[in-house]
Amino acid sequence: MLLIVLEPITILVLVCTWTWALCSVLARGEPYAWLVGILFLPPVALPLYVANRASGGLVDRQFLRIRHRARIRELALLCRENGTFDRRLELAELLFSEGHYRECLVELDEAMKLNDEDRRVQFLAARALVASGKRAAALPHAEFVVDIDPTYANGEAAILAAHLAAEAGNSERAVEILGRCSSRQQIPSVVLMLAELLSKAGRNAEAISALDHLLELAKDDQLALRSPAQRRALSQARSLRGRLKV
Repeated sequence: MLLIVLEPITILVLVCTWTWALCSVLARGEPYAWLVGILFLPPVALPLYVANRASGGLVDRQFLRIRHRARIRELALLCRENGTFDRRLELAELLFSEGHYRECLVELDEAMKLNDEDRRVQFLAARALVASGKRAAALPHAEFVVDIDPTYANGEAAILAAHLAAEAGNSERAVEILGRCSSRQQIPSVVLMLAELLSKAGRNAEAISALDHLLELAKDDQLALRSPAQRRALSQARSLRGRLKV
């Protein structure tokens, strides 16, 4: 909390100091005085850069939140005049990113009145309901998405639907969802969860088969592992395969 308060104050002081110094130099009217003013920039930029890196991108997040809040206000006004589907969906996405889940769900309800078959609105509704603690209500929305596109959002929809189905006591449905996704595309996080569920059900042979297929593709560099999360999932899949026995 202290960092959140101090960061904007520090930034404001540094920027004001730099602006004053630059204006003082420019006021002299000397040729190329603005070049001298640039020398004052590093004392501002360097502490800001170091603080941002040390805090894991706190400064970036603060500026992003400022932009989000401004856009939320703008969209809220636009939706009063003409609440199109795209506007309401964008507003719902921003509200979700800011943690305003109840307001997000209100906007999603309005968006679904205009188009309830869009995968984006259904997946966001599932995530917002989960974040609100309404996990049972989220399952139909997540299942709707994976029934249309099993690999939607790089497998995140399938994983969410499978988690919710397993929590509801329907492990077979969870396995079916993950199996459909992995049959379309080999995504390490999806295959890992599938293998874990199969292993818990005592179906080690099927779990080993799923993991072996994934690891064979990884060995041949046939997997597009752009995200660190998927690389971690692949590492966990290797570890799980080493523990499983038929």
